[in-house]
Amino acid sequence: MQVERWVARLGPAYILWMMIVTRVCGLVGGVLVVYYVGLTLELSGAMQYHWNVVAAVVVPLAVTVTVLLALWETRNVRAVMRLLHLGRSFSTQLGHKAGREAVVFPIRHHMREAVVVPLCCLPPVYVYLTWAAKAPSTVLIHITIATFIGVAAAVSLAYFVIERLMYPVVRHLMNYGVVIDYDNLPTSRLHTRLLSSFTLIIVIAALMIATLATQRASNLVNFPDQIDKVVHSLRVETVTITACAVLMGIVLSAFLARSVSTPVRDMVRAMRRVEAGGLKERITAISTNEIGILGRSFNRMVDRLEENQRTIGDLNASLERKVKERTRELKLAQDRLVHSEKMTSLGELAAGIAHEINNSINAVYNGIIPLREKIAKLQHEIDAALGDPSASDQAAESADKIEKIFAFVNDLAEVVESGAKRAAGIVTDLKKFGHPGSERRSVFDVHEGLKIALNLLSNKMKNRVRVQR
Repeated sequence: MQVERWVARLGPAYILWMMIVTRVCGLVGGVLVVYYVGLTLELSGAMQYHWNVVAAVVVPLAVTVTVLLALWETRNVRAVMRLLHLGRSFSTQLGHKAGREAVVFPIRHHMREAVVVPLCCLPPVYVYLTWAAKAPSTVLIHITIATFIGVAAAVSLAYFVIERLMYPVVRHLMNYGVVIDYDNLPTSRLHTRLLSSFTLIIVIAALMIATLATQRASNLVNFPDQIDKVVHSLRVETVTITACAVLMGIVLSAFLARSVSTPVRDMVRAMRRVEAGGLKERITAISTNEIGILGRSFNRMVDRLEENQRTIGDLNASLERKVKERTRELKLAQDRLVHSEKMTSLGELAAGIAHEINNSINAVYNGIIPLREKIAKLQHEIDAALGDPSASDQAAESADKIEKIFAFVNDLAEVVESGAKRAAGIVTDLKKFGHPGSERRSVFDVHEGLKIALNLLSNKMKNRVRVQR
């Protein structure tokens, strides 16, 4: 996180400072080459002077050239970082170029540096030492071997440092919307990196010891009287070279192990968080080796898991909604069915009640006629018994009262008869209206149906609505 803050603070200058810091490895490599040549070769005073002069020139030259090479290799990266530092936008095409440069820069710069540095160092050394010091070919060959050893060690160390320091740059670009097409980037293999790194350590140590042994063997041949001195020097120098080789091996192994273990550790932690249900977890897979490919595959797998979980959630929500809708529909259907059953039962009950009412009304209605007949007969018998009502005033008064009573009874009988007729008609109409009917076609009198409906509504329309049909 601290490095990422420096990336955001320095902007495009971060690349320059990164290269200046990593050039320390180149300077250390150059100093070791000079020391190794002076240790393994017994140069004359003039030869040693010229060697120191040319080394003091070519080492800074190689450092400067590699810095300029790195700035050229990251021109699009620095352009995007400059725009981001100024708060401006950048084109999609420029973003693609910058993302590609940032990812492949460590390995490409490593390969180009391995070629450019020897080309910057060896030709000037050959020309100068041959012209100024008349150096023999054996000295030039020895210097060439020492140069390749120093370049290999310095470039390898610088590669791991640059790779580590470029990760925040890639993350910085990705955070601002730069899309990196990893599928179209060249891939590297961990097997090749491990094999080349450990092989390089072994080869460098072997070359250093072999070159030293060859030189000391030549000294034994040329100076047989200095055997003790040569053997002692060989022992000391062998121990020194071995210690340097072991130290360099430890440093390279540490960088190599860190470059492998750190992303693996991050992936394991992310997997545990995903296992615990954190489907928002993602890995910033930057490298192009198998670990980076595995990290991007992990991200795609988590994306699919999150999408599937979201789909399942949507399906569950939709299913719950449909279940609620279907339950509501079933409830409504049940209510309608219950209401229909109630209405059917009510119709059957009404039909039964209407039948009973109709029987009672028929009994009343059928009793009216005999009652009126009996009243008329009773009136006739009373009239015959009273005789002539005009015979006396008392008889006339009694006859008048009896006539009024019979008139009242007849009027009451008419009212009862009319009410019975009306009640019987309403019951009959109600039975016809509530009849369930039949699915078969039959002749139907529309006028009779209208009459029945109007009779049933007569109480509501009385003195309010006049119906003409």
